[in-house]
Amino acid sequence: MFTSTRHGSADVFRVRPTGKGLERLTNHLGFDDQGAPSPNRRQLAIVSSRSGQSDIWILEVATGALRNLMNDRGGDFRPSWSPDGQWIAFSSDRNSKQPKLGFTVLHSTELYVVRVEGSGLRRITNRDAVAGSPSWSSDAKRLVYYEAAPDDLRRIRSGIRQRGTTQLVSIDLDSGERRVLTTGAGEKWSPRWIGEDADER
Repeated sequence: MFTSTRHGSADVFRVRPTGKGLERLTNHLGFDDQGAPSPNRRQLAIVSSRSGQSDIWILEVATGALRNLMNDRGGDFRPSWSPDGQWIAFSSDRNSKQPKLGFTVLHSTELYVVRVEGSGLRRITNRDAVAGSPSWSSDAKRLVYYEAAPDDLRRIRSGIRQRGTTQLVSIDLDSGERRVLTTGAGEKWSPRWIGEDADER
């Protein structure tokens, strides 16, 4: 699964590991990106601007049918499926106290979870920071993600590529208990859980 601009605007594609069977899964003038397959591979969560904002859409791979998960005026990013395929975790600027500066996230974001049919929306973090790229533990009790102060992200995304600092954090979905997993300067991105035990990363 990957994103490509080979036909103009960004679309989501898939291809076999051999390089054969290339298939275009989205075809729209909007920006389609960040494809995340469901555990059973029958659905794909994508981030698309086709509604005029950055929304998470659910694609039925077999039919190509698409539905907008929430259609919120804020920006939603980086969908991640729970192990049972019933929930999606994502980052969003819907409650940001800072101005939006385009499609790229340069303002505060928080983590949320929502059921795949669009119900049960729940805010997980409340830090007025930048929280991104959530990943589920195998027991679905925790999320691991990267966190940064908004000023750090501005430095990282600036044209002169100043260095910033991000940390990796895990959070308990029931209690909200946070564990900061890294320390020190430098950028840490896109964490993923490995292994069967929720303490293994």
